[in-house]
Amino acid sequence: MESMMIYVPIAMALLGLAFMAVKRAWVLKQDAGDGKMKEISDYIYEGALAFLKAEYRLLTFFVIGASIALAAISQV
Repeated sequence: MESMMIYVPIAMALLGLAFMAVKRAWVLKQDAGDGKMKEISDYIYEGALAFLKAEYRLLTFFVIGASIALAAISQV
């Protein structure tokens, strides 16, 4: 029974991916709205991309720094 427990996280991950695919398909079927809504949507999209770019830049510095620190610690 304990050996079967390893498959629970895998099954839950696959279930989550399937749920996400269904929700994505539903969202893409929805009407985008009028011109003003599309304009606002474009602004939100641009802002989200700018935010993610800044986050990835910060995360890159953190990962490189943590990797260097862990490499230094492992060499001692």
